Amino acid sequence: WLLFLGAGASAYCGVKPWKALAESAIELGRNSGAPAETLKYAENMLNRGRLALVFDAVEQELPPGAWTNWLKQEITQVRGFGELHTSLFRLRPSGVITTNYDTIAEGAYGQVLGRGPAVFENDASGLLSVQAAGQFVCHFHGTVDGRGTLVLGAQSYRQFYGGSTAPRDCIRQLLLRYNVLYVGFGHGDLDFEHLCQGALDQLNPNCYALSLQPSEQLSGAFTERLRRLNIQTLPYEKIDSQHTGLV
Repeated sequence: WLLFLGAGASAYCGVKPWKALAESAIELGRNSGAPAETLKYAENMLNRGRLALVFDAVEQELPPGAWTNWLKQEITQVRGFGELHTSLFRLRPSGVITTNYDTIAEGAYGQVLGRGPAVFENDASGLLSVQAAGQFVCHFHGTVDGRGTLVLGAQSYRQFYGGSTAPRDCIRQLLLRYNVLYVGFGHGDLDFEHLCQGALDQLNPNCYALSLQPSEQLSGAFTERLRRLNIQTLPYEKIDSQHTGLV
C-alpha cells in the first residue's frame, strides 16, 4: 500500500497549515517593504481562501533568494516526527508521496525501517523512478534545496500540473499499482484535488475518507463528491489536539 502524506499529519510537529503559512508570508512581505496595494491584495486573497495567490503576490515583491530563505526558516521550526508518523510507518507502506517540504517522512520511515528510504524529487527522473521503486519517499511538491519544482504559489501549481502530463501520469500509475491512504489533507485541500483529479474518476476504486465526528462538518458539496467517487466516510473522535483518535 501507498501513503500520501499532507501537512495536516505533521501539524503538531510544527508544520504550519497552509493558512498560517500564508499569514506568515504576508508578514514577510510587510517586513520587506512590499507595496501597500500588494499587501491589501494578499490579505483579500487570504480572507477569500485563495492562498496560492497570496504566495504569488508576496514572492514577486521580494529580492532574489529571499523567498527560498524564508521557506527554509519556516521548515527549520519543524520538531522531528511524532506518534502518528511512526504508527503509520509501522504498517510498512511500500512508499510515501508527500506534499510537504520538510524531511519528517524520511526521518520517521528510516527509524522504522532501520535505514533510510530511497528519496525522490518531483523532476521528470524522480516521477519516473518512483513508479518502480519500493520503500521510498517522493517529495511531490519539491523541497527548498531540490532540483525539481517547488510547488507553493498558483503559478508553480500551473507550471507543475499543467505544464506536463508527468505528475498526473505518475499518480495514475501508482493508484493502479497500490492501495492508497491519504492522511493530512483537508476536505477542500487544493493538494488533494490535484493529487486525485481525473485519476479516481477513471479508475473508480473503493476508497475511504477518515473524518472527524460529527459527519455534519462535511459540506453538502463535498459529501456529494465523496458519494460520486465511491468514497466512504469513516468517522473518528477527536480526543485531543493531536488527533489521537485517528492513531
